[in-house]
Formats: sequence, C-alpha cells, structure tokens
Amino acid sequence: GPATTTPDVTLLRRGEEQLLAYTDRLENLNSLSQDIAGTLSVEVVIERSLSRIVTTSGFDFAVVRFSTEVAGRAFYGVGRNPWSQMDLDQLWSQLGTDFEQCFWECRNPWFVEDVAATPELAMAAQNNKIKSLAVLPLTHGDSPRATLTLLSAEAHIFGAEEKQFLQTTAQQIALAVENARLYGASV
Repeated sequence: GPATTTPDVTLLRRGEEQLLAYTDRLENLNSLSQDIAGTLSVEVVIERSLSRIVTTSGFDFAVVRFSTEVAGRAFYGVGRNPWSQMDLDQLWSQLGTDFEQCFWECRNPWFVEDVAATPELAMAAQNNKIKSLAVLPLTHGDSPRATLTLLSAEAHIFGAEEKQFLQTTAQQIALAVENARLYGASV
C-alpha cells in the first residue's frame, strides 16, 4: 500500500541520532588522545576524561579508583551536577560490600543495565538511587589496580557501540596513567 512508500521518519531520525552520538564519541577519543599526548599530569587527564564521559554519555557520575594512591589520591570522581566528595562516598558505600568485592575482582568490563536485577547488587538496589552502572578495569599486569566506574540514576541500555566506546576510553585513560607513572610525573 501507499504506507510503504513513505520513508520512516522515526527510523531516519534514530539513524541521525546514532550518527551524532558516534561523532561525539570519536571527538571525545580524539581529544582524550591529545590530552594524553599534551600533558603528563595524571590528575588533569583523568578529570578531563571523566568530565567528557559524563557530558556525552548520559551517566550521572564517572569515577576512577586506584588500589593505591596515584598523584596523592585513590579516588577521582566527576558528577553531572554539582556534588560533594561526601555525596559520592555515600553513594559508593550504598553500593555495598558485595559490589566492592566484585569491583576489585573484575577483570573484564561489567555492564549492569538494571542494578535491582543483579544478584551482587541486591543489597545496593534497596537503598540506592543508582539504577545502572558500568565497571571497566583500567589496569592489567602488576601495576596498581585501577577501575573506571560509571553510575546512572536512570535505567541505561548499553548498545554494542557504546560498550566499545567505553572500553576504548578506559584503555586511553589507562594509557595516560601508565605514561604518567613511567615518566614519574606527579605520581
């Protein structure tokens, strides 16, 4: 019938949105590589990366945690809205000890679309505003363990492209941290 000849506008619009998101991600990775090349300060690279992720990905918080202090800190966090370190500490502790354990044992990226439906986070789901999260290990081998965690107060579906982008971003941050360590800059 005539319905099949009209282009599906919603489909076109969705394609456009995906393309824009993809372009955004490429620009992010490009800026991130430039930051890494341009500065050896771990703090600057981490904070810029986290801000970018929060601005473009729809997450409320982006956090990098180290098993030992790096540049004098073991915890770097950036939030979408103004917040205090205390808010973040509270959010984090609400995720519970099971999460903390999984978090440090995590060797592969862990994407949680629904915190409430995840056994390891059952405790956390009860009293937490976090609905979905992603945990991306930043280090391998014998370097101090570091992990990038993204937290969202909204349910979040991770598409294949986004997962790829987040993993690439994590690798870039890991590279920056490793570079800074090798050059002994502010570590």
